[in-house]
Order: sequence, then structure tokens, then C-alpha cells
Amino acid sequence: MSESDLGRVTDVFEQFVRDLGLYAVARVVPAILSVVTLVVFTRAFPPSAYGRYALTLSIATILGTVCYGWIDQAIVRFEPHIEPSLLIGNVSWLIVSIGVGLGILSVLVRVIVAPVLGPFEPFVFAGAAVAITQGTYYVLRALLRVRLQSRSVLRYELIQSVGGVAFALVLVFVVLNDIVGWLWGTAIASGATALVLAVQLGFRTDSINIDAAFANRMARYGFPLIGWLVGLTALNFADQILIQLLRGSEATGIYASNYSVVLYGLGLVFTPFVTAAEPILMNLWNDDNDAELAAVITDITRYLLLVGVPGVIGLSALNRVVSGLLLDTSYLAGSIIIPFVAAGLLCWNAAVIGQKAIEIEERTIVLFVGVAMTVVVNVITNVPLIMRFGYVGAAIATFVSFLLYAVFIYVVSRRFIPWRLPWHSLRNTAVASLALLVPYAAVFGLGWGSTLPLVVASVVGSAGYLGAIYLLGELQETELRKLKGMLGS
Repeated sequence: MSESDLGRVTDVFEQFVRDLGLYAVARVVPAILSVVTLVVFTRAFPPSAYGRYALTLSIATILGTVCYGWIDQAIVRFEPHIEPSLLIGNVSWLIVSIGVGLGILSVLVRVIVAPVLGPFEPFVFAGAAVAITQGTYYVLRALLRVRLQSRSVLRYELIQSVGGVAFALVLVFVVLNDIVGWLWGTAIASGATALVLAVQLGFRTDSINIDAAFANRMARYGFPLIGWLVGLTALNFADQILIQLLRGSEATGIYASNYSVVLYGLGLVFTPFVTAAEPILMNLWNDDNDAELAAVITDITRYLLLVGVPGVIGLSALNRVVSGLLLDTSYLAGSIIIPFVAAGLLCWNAAVIGQKAIEIEERTIVLFVGVAMTVVVNVITNVPLIMRFGYVGAAIATFVSFLLYAVFIYVVSRRFIPWRLPWHSLRNTAVASLALLVPYAAVFGLGWGSTLPLVVASVVGSAGYLGAIYLLGELQETELRKLKGMLGS
């Protein structure tokens, strides 16, 4: 273990809460801006245009995930236990090599298959630019995360997200008059932010080198994660591709926009949990504290359930209201998918926390097997369900697939550091969530579905949920004392 990582985590609960708060803020502004751009562009362009944008973004995300995502994961796993210069040298070499390769690939695609691209032709270079710049930015951001520099992560997330929206609006409505400008805006902002971040982290042209032994270890750990990350991307976007093939661009646009509502909304809840938990666990591990790690993983899962269960239930109860508020009326029919996707995302994110013990053991091949099995089930169930029920069938297949993966991790983790689910917390949050639903039921039952009554119902329901959780003994006194101390400091 390198000298730089000693003493990073002094109190797990306080470190987690502090990072969780900062990462939550880091998600709020990008999420709000994403919703704003979603509202603007879905009103300015028809579903078919948004469908082309969504499909291109799906492909760019898959490319970026395949090429860069495993490096992100390897950085978080190895940085606490490796010399910084060794890590930076290998990461620099990988970033440059992958960026050049993707650039060449995009040129070949544009030249060779241009006659069959049709309306997708302007999206080729834009999609490649998004894959390269976002992938590079996420890799560099991982170094800040694993070093527990959550304040710096917040700063760069704000720069990247605000810049992306600003560039997108100018390019879409002033320069290009085309929704492809949304992709170019994202690429420009991500690239500029990555460049500034690289300078801060000490990356230089003379730091580009590769160490064979460490590169081999990274490959053994990371290559199975390529398959895992592709599987994750496929689970998020394969349904959109299948809807495009079986039902067309309009259905894809309706489904993708409502799916995005769930991702943006619950991303405020789930993403900060995983982002905060992962580096803490990797820094905490010392090769001889499996029981301690298992307990911490269970605690973090419990925290996720305390916030995630009411989040899913509340969003599901308000699915038509939220979709109608954020999207044009032509997209409203797709709000029916929100409960299925929301529940599935909760299962998936809980599993991602549970699988960290398997990642610590460097048995990432197990994760690849699990996600491969899940993708196969997803495709097998998606095709007939989409043909029979349209995009609603895709939402059902998404929920089943995410739940299946959570079950897989729960069972397989017993061979490593077991993921012990806090069943009592799951029960308590489910019971307490009834207090959240009662005000909504009253509002809808009385026909008061306007904004003000729903806001009041949300406040009353949230207070009722917190009160029920407290009465059920789910809020521990030691945690409350630490929270009070942190707020007072």
C-alpha cells in the first residue's frame, strides 16, 4: 500500500455521508440541466429526431463504456495500493491509444457505410467525439474519486454539465439548427473539462509510458469488466435499439424520453450512493478485514434502501404528473414505463454495491458471467414482449433483468465476501412508504391533481415516512449523533 493512501478513511460513516452529500449536489445541477435540455429539445424536435439522437447516444455510450469504463474501474481498485507515477503512466498511454483508435474508426465508418446511413450520417463524428471526450473525462475523474476528493469532483461536474448545456443550446439553435448539436455540445464541454483536469492531476506528455507487469494486472482485472460494462450498457439501451427495429423511431423516442426521466430523477438518489461507496470500500480494504467490509457493505445497502424505496414509490405514484410536467404531451403515453424502470434501477444499484466485495477479490470474470446471463434473458424477453405490448413490454423486461442480476450477486457473493441484505430495513422502508402514499391517494381521490396540492402531499408524505422510519427504529442513535455533530461543525 502506497504512503499516500494511509489514513484516508478515519470514520466510514462520516466519510460516506460527507461524500454522499457532495456527490448528490454534483448530480442535482447536471440532472436539472439535463431535464431542461430534454424539455427544450423534445418540444423543438419531433419524436423521430429525438429517437435518432437517443440511438446515437446509446451507441456512443456503448463505445465509451467498452473502451474507457474498465480503466475507470481499475483506477478505483488499484490506486490506493500502487505508486502514483506507475498508475498515471499506464493510464496516459491507454487514453491516447484509445482516443486515436476511435477517431480512425469513426472516419472509416463515415467513408465506408455513408450510403446507408441516411439521416444518421451527421451523427457519426458527433457520436465518436462524445465517446472519446466523455470517456477520457470519466477516467480522469476516477482519480479524484478514489483519492476521496469529492469537492473537486463537484467542481468539475458543474463545469462539464453547465458547459455542455451552453454549447448545446448555441450549436442546436444558432449554428447547426439540428439536434446533432446536442451531441457536439456535450463533446466540447467534456473535452475541455478533461484537459483542465489532466493538467491539475499532473499528466504530461512525458508521463506517457506503460509498465508491462502492472498493465498485465490491469488487463486481468479490467478486461472482464469490458464485458460487464457492455452488458450494463446493453441492459440500458438494447431495449431502445429493439424498439427502433420493431416499432420505429417514434416509439423509441417516447420510450427513451420517459426512461431518461427515471434516470435523471433517480440518478439524484442512486448515483451518489455508488459513487461515494466504491472508493471508501477500496481504500478500507487491507487484505485482512473481510468481516469489516461485509458489515460496511450491508450498512451502505441499508442507507440506499432508506432513500431508494420511497424514491421509487413516490416517482411511480406520480409517473403521469412527472412525465406531463417535463415532456410534451406526445410523449405522455410512455409514462406507464416509469414504475417498472424505477424498481429495476433500485435492484441494479443495490447489486452494484453488493458486488464490490467481488471486485476487491479481483474476480471480475464472475461479474461478466452474471451480466452476460442477464443480457441474454433481457433480449429473449424483450423481443416477444415488445412485439406484444410495445415499449411497455421493454420496461417489464428491464425490471426482470435488473432483478435477476441482483439475485445473482446475492447468491454468488457468498463465495467471497458475502453481501448480507438488511431484510429488516427492506421491510421497514416498505411499511413506512405507506405513509408516503396516503397523501397522494387523498389528493388524487379528491381530484386535486394540480401542482400545489401535490407539493403539499409530497411534504406531508415525506414527513410521515421519516416519522414512521424513526418509530420503527430504523434510524440508529449513533448515526443520528454523528449527523448532528457534522451539521453543527
